[in-house]
Amino acid sequence: MGRTRINQYEAVVFDLDGTLLNTLEDLMDSVNFALSKYGMEKRGYEEIRRFVGNGAQKLIERAVPCGTQEEKIRQVYEAFGEHYGAHCNVKTGLYPGITSLLEDLTDRGIKIAIVSNKPHGAVQKLNEMYFKDFVRVAVGARENMRRKPAPDMVFEALRQLGVSRERAVYVGDSEVDIATAAGAGMECVTVTWGFRNRKELDAAGAKVYVERPEKIIDLITEDIYSVKKIDATEKIEVEVPGSKSITNRALLLAALSGKKCVLHGVLFSEDSRAFIDSLEKLGFFVEADEKTKDVAIQGEGGSVPNARAQINVRSAGTAARFLTVFLALAGGEYELNASPQMCRRPMEPLLSLLKKGGVTFDFLGEEDHFPFRMRSEGFSLREVEIDTGLSSQFASALLMSGVLLENGLNVILSGGRARGAYIKMTVAMMRQFGLEVDWSENCCTVRHAGNFGLKEYQIEPDVSGACYFYAMAPLLKTDVIVKDVHLDSLQGDIKFVEALRRLGCKLEDRTEGICLSGSEISEYPGLVIDMKEFSDQTMTMAALAPFAKTPTRILNIGHIRFQESDRIRAIRAELGRMGIRCEELPQEDGIVIEPGEIRKALVETYEDHRMAMAFTLIGLRTGNIRIKNPDCCRKTFENYFDLIEEVVNRNETN
Repeated sequence: MGRTRINQYEAVVFDLDGTLLNTLEDLMDSVNFALSKYGMEKRGYEEIRRFVGNGAQKLIERAVPCGTQEEKIRQVYEAFGEHYGAHCNVKTGLYPGITSLLEDLTDRGIKIAIVSNKPHGAVQKLNEMYFKDFVRVAVGARENMRRKPAPDMVFEALRQLGVSRERAVYVGDSEVDIATAAGAGMECVTVTWGFRNRKELDAAGAKVYVERPEKIIDLITEDIYSVKKIDATEKIEVEVPGSKSITNRALLLAALSGKKCVLHGVLFSEDSRAFIDSLEKLGFFVEADEKTKDVAIQGEGGSVPNARAQINVRSAGTAARFLTVFLALAGGEYELNASPQMCRRPMEPLLSLLKKGGVTFDFLGEEDHFPFRMRSEGFSLREVEIDTGLSSQFASALLMSGVLLENGLNVILSGGRARGAYIKMTVAMMRQFGLEVDWSENCCTVRHAGNFGLKEYQIEPDVSGACYFYAMAPLLKTDVIVKDVHLDSLQGDIKFVEALRRLGCKLEDRTEGICLSGSEISEYPGLVIDMKEFSDQTMTMAALAPFAKTPTRILNIGHIRFQESDRIRAIRAELGRMGIRCEELPQEDGIVIEPGEIRKALVETYEDHRMAMAFTLIGLRTGNIRIKNPDCCRKTFENYFDLIEEVVNRNETN
């Protein structure tokens, strides 16, 4: 059992300018020298940035005034070439992290090539200067070879490397690079630190982005976790991190408040760190101690210290929705960015509502998706209606930030989850923080508040995380205790424990935590179960279903198609990979899973932490499951696989 990392590709072909080397300032200086020499107006940084990408000749053709005669263009080009040849390395340098990236690729045995529209001699010179220890092949423009976006130079580089195009990936920063990769029939990774902005790259057809060089490693190699079968049935006792849902609500409520609040038991994960980092960039005083799991936040009574800021919510859906509404209702000018995964997730219902309230958006990519710039002078509506069917986070965001409005806010809740577990959690926590919330039928009314708040707040352990271990009770026929998890939890996933009792487990809520006993179970039935209120455990129930004696029907889960992955599609695909039949139930908005024999499988996780964690359970029962990209669990549960290994090792020792 354990982790291995395998290479998906044998070679990486890099563009040079804007990808590995930041050459823009030297190019600008040489262009402007040549233009000035012939009495032409100099060009600015942004203009030069737009002009580069198709070689020096095109750069000069774009830089000279419109209508310039060919002979004059030639003269400017020659002056540029002479100047750049002598001054090409004055301000030029590697982008941060490039050397470490090349070292890592080399250590992994991945071959590296450079292709550039620069003259071949210049490319050779730069390669010798910067990359001689890493780059085996460097190809520049020369006679009898078409420039990019034609694929000729790429094919030449691959020929010299001895690698087929199917086993290589292309990395670049511009529309030229995207077209080059397409022409070569190769996968393309587009970097965001180069000479084009995100909007231009989206328009050019970029599909896969990286924001930092080290992330290229994650894309071109695969981390695999081999799950070891547990044969023994010793009692399992674990402690899980704090709840993500409660952590993120507490972070926002503390920031909204007028007091300094210390949060205890905070979940530190990729999602919560994104939330904390965003609050800091907005100017809030935040003091985090990951060792003690405490975060102190100084609330500003509904104000945002920085009325202008840029934040990146990464892949944190909760932070994305909560902070968008907070900033829209507080007012100011903000740029909000996110990971490619989060940029694909729907935001239109929420953003349309904010637009109606007077908030303006400038979308930097796809309409009604991240990234965007937002300008607000406040929010004019006093009553809004939101459909909870797509995401209850929209409603929770409006409820919490509604306290900013002088006259409060009426939130009309429609859709299938209008009284769902996450909205109940939001209302309960608002009341814990001292806020007035009236909830009558489908309408929640929140009143304006400024100086509310708590000095301290204790965050519950994550019941969602606990459920993966509780599921081991019937699956492995053992007893499970998760520390400090109790039936009075605010979290809706506590209902999953009741579902496990239906499978035959005995349940006892002890002082130390809920104990679920499956040691007396010989077999368990498949359930017909409505999981609308605790749908995050759909994947966990799906992992139990193949071992039941009858089919399992999971109902009212259509909304999980729009989460970190299309979870219904993912469940069907991965169970199918294992030889298990899973079919959709369109009329019941659910799925049915047949019992069956598990085949050996490598599980695709779709960058979805819950897929990784839930389908690991199947491996603990059968021993023939491997999990791709286990680090996606870092989104909510960083030490999940450490705990899994502890459980396995403990049972092997006993």
